Amino acid sequence: MSKVRTLLLTSLSLSFSSAGFADWQTEGFVGLTADLYKDEAQMGQCCDTLANRALIAPRLLWWNDSGWAVTFSPYVEYEFQSEQGFINLREANITYAGETIEWLLGYGVVYWGVTEVYQPVNVVNQYDGRISLGYEEKMGQPMLQARWLPDWGDVQMLLLPFHQPRKFREPDQRRTLIKPVDDNAIYSDGENTLDSAIRIGFWQDALDVGISAFYGNSREPLLVERPNDWQASYARIFQLGTELQWTQDDLLLKWEGTFKSGEGSDYFTLVTGFEYSVYGFSFSQGTLGLIAEYAWDNRDTYAPPTIYNNDAFLGLRWQANDVQDTEFLLSGLFDFDQTSPIYKLTASGRINEHWKWIAEGYYLSSMSSNEPIAYLENDSYFSIGAEHYF
Repeated sequence: MSKVRTLLLTSLSLSFSSAGFADWQTEGFVGLTADLYKDEAQMGQCCDTLANRALIAPRLLWWNDSGWAVTFSPYVEYEFQSEQGFINLREANITYAGETIEWLLGYGVVYWGVTEVYQPVNVVNQYDGRISLGYEEKMGQPMLQARWLPDWGDVQMLLLPFHQPRKFREPDQRRTLIKPVDDNAIYSDGENTLDSAIRIGFWQDALDVGISAFYGNSREPLLVERPNDWQASYARIFQLGTELQWTQDDLLLKWEGTFKSGEGSDYFTLVTGFEYSVYGFSFSQGTLGLIAEYAWDNRDTYAPPTIYNNDAFLGLRWQANDVQDTEFLLSGLFDFDQTSPIYKLTASGRINEHWKWIAEGYYLSSMSSNEPIAYLENDSYFSIGAEHYF
């Protein structure tokens, strides 16, 4: 926590020394979620059928009329049955917005990518495996970011100290490895080396383009099995990424590709596909989105394993376009090399001005023993919850 304290105190001292009008606000949500599991837990795990989680995600904002702002945003989760909890610090930073350049110092979250199934170019922040099975949930990353906003696009330049190791759920919880992951990870070139990244984005008529580069410790660990636990090993990598999105009326064509070196042999990753929107679907003013993507990866066994090596992703997204912002996404990931489809449902909608319901479900069908996530074969689940926003 000393790194967090130093960055936050630096941010606050710089911000409050600026003169002029200032204001602040708090926002965020608290929630309660119930996870219902289809199969019994493996030996040593709690929660055969039900696990309840409490969530707290406040966000404190402070800004003045000189262009300075401070943001503090933690995410706190506690599971009652396993008595396990954690804090994910997502934002604790100071920003300064000039005429064409924005600066950020502290913990922040950067999102890159355009595809739906997952975003291989999104390499700046570490994935937090304690929250859900997908790659959507990220941990805050200490950074110094300069963002240049010329008329023709967007340029982000980042210096990234203090590598964030991936977090896993505890062995007595569901949706996790049976053995713990040692806190002492292996680094090929040192833990606290200074990483760097840059992304240049621009557009030409209906085409949006992003070109990015990253050099530093990988965010993907290679897990080395030992008798009583696992040890995570992080290579020092170079990644070059491209993003393309072409918009034409109701059709989006998407592409993400990366070249990566440092983890075994050099390899490429590709995700490409489309999303087509049908407006006025059914008897309402809803919108139906038809999504199809293909994911391919040719890494060898010296790189961290992936489930996206030769897969088709198909999805249906329905948005009611009502005052409750009701939305459903039903999708499936189909592996051409294995008979292990993965089905996912996410849904949400507002109950009233302050309350929102959320739902998520994963069904893991016919999980092959050589799949990287074979340990999840008994962990198909459906989650339902409510969140209060303030």
